[in-house]
Amino acid sequence: ESLNLAFANSVLEIGPGNGSHARDIVSKEDTITYSGIDISLLMVEEAKKLNAGLENVSFELTDGCTIPFGEGRFDKILTTNTIYFWQDAQGYANEIARVLAKDGTVTIGFIPESTMQHIPFAKYGFTLYSIEKVTALMETAGLEVVSAVTEKEWVTSNSGTQIEREFVLFTA
Repeated sequence: ESLNLAFANSVLEIGPGNGSHARDIVSKEDTITYSGIDISLLMVEEAKKLNAGLENVSFELTDGCTIPFGEGRFDKILTTNTIYFWQDAQGYANEIARVLAKDGTVTIGFIPESTMQHIPFAKYGFTLYSIEKVTALMETAGLEVVSAVTEKEWVTSNSGTQIEREFVLFTA
């Protein structure tokens, strides 16, 4: 919803996993085109299988450092729970800004540092982010911050119990 999808939008999703919701995105408007990029060959293969037959949907394997599209190519960019793994966060934010169309929108979903620091596995290979850190990344990349909304959700923990956790929808 934060993307405000419209007629003929081109959408890029960074890290779509198996692409299970790509169909939902393109069903909003039949002129929308969707591209998903992922660093996992298995996920790209699964996404292609799951979305076979959708002409306006594509998936590509990428290196996680560059985005293999031209400047200003996408009206909307989204990514959820990938920011922790960006090897060169500023470089990747610059890449997002490069492929985002003038007046385009990027939405980044992430669990904030204040919550992630209490998740045991997050100390292994995760870089933690606050809204302020993401704001600095995006502003340095030349993007204007539109909003940063913190929400709460109930999820099942690894031990099987229900826990409440915060997440942020950051839009620039």
